[in-house]
Amino acid sequence: MDALPDDQLPNSIGGRIRAARKSLGLNQGGLAARLGVSQPTVANWEADVHNPRQLMLAKLSEALEVSLGWLAGGNSTERLSPDHPAATYLARGVTHVPVLPPETLTDRQSLKSRTAHCTAIDYVPVSLDSTSLFGVMLDPGPYQALFPGTPLFIFDFERIAPEPDLFALLQTEDGPVLHGWTTSLAPLPSGEVLGTLTAAIRYF
Repeated sequence: MDALPDDQLPNSIGGRIRAARKSLGLNQGGLAARLGVSQPTVANWEADVHNPRQLMLAKLSEALEVSLGWLAGGNSTERLSPDHPAATYLARGVTHVPVLPPETLTDRQSLKSRTAHCTAIDYVPVSLDSTSLFGVMLDPGPYQALFPGTPLFIFDFERIAPEPDLFALLQTEDGPVLHGWTTSLAPLPSGEVLGTLTAAIRYF
């Protein structure tokens, strides 16, 4: 959906949901079916009876084909000077990565089909230009010293070839495990490679 001029911008989340839904030719029931909620729930959002929670906002932005920033806050007329220190960073695209429960990880095909979004428990924004990322809370196992605390691991399911000094997520008989690819590219334990580690974030 194209950004609206400021004087035509709905001034509430409900108004923006309604505008985006209508631009796709959907009725409230059709949007509800995409999200797995009831039609009255969509009606309540659009009437500003209550706002969707953060996780549902992310799902709405995908279903309505609009940015999460627009849906949550609308357009802004403010623009940073190109010389501002934050301008380059803010110009980078932001990807909203689904955080998946470890027990729902089965194979790469389910990740590639985007059905994994149905089981997402949260989304985290990252400034990485990729559409093949997913996050998972995982016990680092023998790599605890490298990843202290409770890290959220971000993996790329399109990167599955061994890469020196990086880590892979393997689906084994005992569930998903973190595996370090060494410089010698030692043989992998038995199991399907679900993706290569892209980032590890302290998650609270």
